[in-house]
Amino acid sequence: MRFLLIATLFLCTATNGCCPKSERIEPPYPSEVTGWLGRTDKGGFIVRDVLLRKGESTGNGKVEVRLLELLPGDPCTESGDFRHLARARIQFVNASDDGVLCEDIFGDSGTSTLSGTSCQSDPQALAILFNSGVQSVYANINLREGWVYLQLRGDH
Repeated sequence: MRFLLIATLFLCTATNGCCPKSERIEPPYPSEVTGWLGRTDKGGFIVRDVLLRKGESTGNGKVEVRLLELLPGDPCTESGDFRHLARARIQFVNASDDGVLCEDIFGDSGTSTLSGTSCQSDPQALAILFNSGVQSVYANINLREGWVYLQLRGDH
């Protein structure tokens, strides 16, 4: 019994742990990226499509969005755990003073509504984002090619 336990521990360590390894299916490069100009969706919201690589940013003169880093998912966590997803650390910056309005980690293929809890931001910073047409963020991440496609949604 003791030998079996030791052999199992050795095998798990030698094979980089006992986590199930699965091949990640990367999303294709988006066919349309409208940028800050945006488009109106069926619900009447303005959707701004942007594509960023690590270290890149784009803005509309009021707000700038930056991709700080891409984080691979942790295969050792349960499939429903947020850490299991590929993630992107995104920062929104006030263009007038370069002050951080919101910085958060967004999961792959998910939409997050911006709030004081998600961004750890004050109401004034969120008001600047909302007035610039950014109320929620959808992220689609390609780790192999190193980019994130964001849909920034707002009511104007």
